[in-house]
Amino acid sequence: MSEEPSRGSQRCGSDGHKPLEVLLVAQENSRVRLLAALIDGTPSSEIRYSVVALSGKPGPLAQQLEQRGVRLYSLGLKHVTMETVPLGVVRLRRLIQETKPDVIQPYLFYASLTTAIARATMKYPGAVLLVRHHNAIQHLERRRLHVMLDSWMARRADCVVAVSDAVRRTLVEGEEVSADRVEVVYNGLDWERAVRVNPEQRDSWRSRYEGQRLLVAAGRLVPMKDHDTMLRALARVLSRHPDVRLLLAGAGAPKRRRELLSTARSLGVQDHFEFLGWVPDVYDLMAAADVFVQSSFDESFCQTVIEAAGLGVPVATTTVGPLADMTRGWHPQIDAYDDGALADRICRLLDDPVRARAEAATTAVEVRATYTMQGMAAGYRRVYERMMGPVTDRASSQEQAADEGELTCSGH
Repeated sequence: MSEEPSRGSQRCGSDGHKPLEVLLVAQENSRVRLLAALIDGTPSSEIRYSVVALSGKPGPLAQQLEQRGVRLYSLGLKHVTMETVPLGVVRLRRLIQETKPDVIQPYLFYASLTTAIARATMKYPGAVLLVRHHNAIQHLERRRLHVMLDSWMARRADCVVAVSDAVRRTLVEGEEVSADRVEVVYNGLDWERAVRVNPEQRDSWRSRYEGQRLLVAAGRLVPMKDHDTMLRALARVLSRHPDVRLLLAGAGAPKRRRELLSTARSLGVQDHFEFLGWVPDVYDLMAAADVFVQSSFDESFCQTVIEAAGLGVPVATTTVGPLADMTRGWHPQIDAYDDGALADRICRLLDDPVRARAEAATTAVEVRATYTMQGMAAGYRRVYERMMGPVTDRASSQEQAADEGELTCSGH
């Protein structure tokens, strides 16, 4: 872990109020894009965030947070697995005792499990706000232990944030979490500083595949993304648009890559399909696409679809989980595994690219106005106030810091 916070990090605001201290628990410091948007959308004079990762060294985004005054920690786990959770619990307990946050807010399964066990095995007077980022995948794949742990963690938390109404339904109807303890806060994005396109890099992608119509997909190579359906849709599209090429950006296990290549060969589309692996500046690639494609059989929020739509890229996606509601008005309903309907949507967009781009531009305005970092931050503030009382009314007792000659807030 990094060094113990200085006393200066506990300073009162200019009005004598102590900001609400929130510790965000992430699985890796390299994946903090969403946390960065939450932090940037929140006045630091009212809510002060710190971030702890179970593993990993700070990546570029984490370094940006440090530059903005956000304190970062790492529990130093070499790998994040069930076997390393006990060590993570010990180290997280120590950090909680040192920093005394008002709210602990974990993201993703292992961070949530580590937080839940740490809280259950220590005296901690603050609140735990569990953020649920997956939907029904564990139920669909019949992972009973995972479902039991999800339910246990959610029921032990003081409050649960679901990132969509679909996730809320899964929590309440499938995991017996009390409805009055689940709040919905949709993810928001920093459209000005984070979700940006470099026109030169976008054009470079287009020139690399000059003369081809580009279908782009971005996401982890995991079964839930159902790339097999995407490949079957590609085979259908090629019968009408033989100049199409599908580019798949995303990391995944070598076994999954081999499986998808085998599927592509069996469908005869291997010459129109390419793995790109991890693409750092993926927004440039998205913006180069004629159509952004998604074919998941379950989603909790599906941020890549929202990112592509917000960039003004025509989208063809299965409308699973919350997407039926999130895309209503600008995208037809397409069921999971329906490669025929997905192919029809892609072909409609390719048949009239001018119209497709015009419709996508209109959609982008709506999406950018709906999924903002300010809206997300306001949603979390509402949840904090439900648990802890009005943020602006948090009076602090003050004591003189003899060594620094300044006022500091006392702990709880």
